Amino acid sequence: MDGLRRLLGLRALYFCLAILMARFHYLKYALAAVLVFVGAKILTADWLGKLPVWISLGVTVGLLTAGLLYSLYRTSNGWRPSSRSLP
Repeated sequence: MDGLRRLLGLRALYFCLAILMARFHYLKYALAAVLVFVGAKILTADWLGKLPVWISLGVTVGLLTAGLLYSLYRTSNGWRPSSRSLP
């Protein structure tokens, strides 16, 4: 019975996040930038050395925060992403 409650809770969370993804449209671009940063960091580790953890964490948090804030800014006046308004 406990597993069923968890499953129903996850299902409700999925639908809640699916609705919010329209609001956080630019989050996927921020996540892509994080992946590019991580890939560049891995490729250049031999030549430039390892970056400190606080720099990597700062860049990751900064990119995700920028994506969230830009999404909130663009959707604050009733703007909704459509196929005509996407870059």
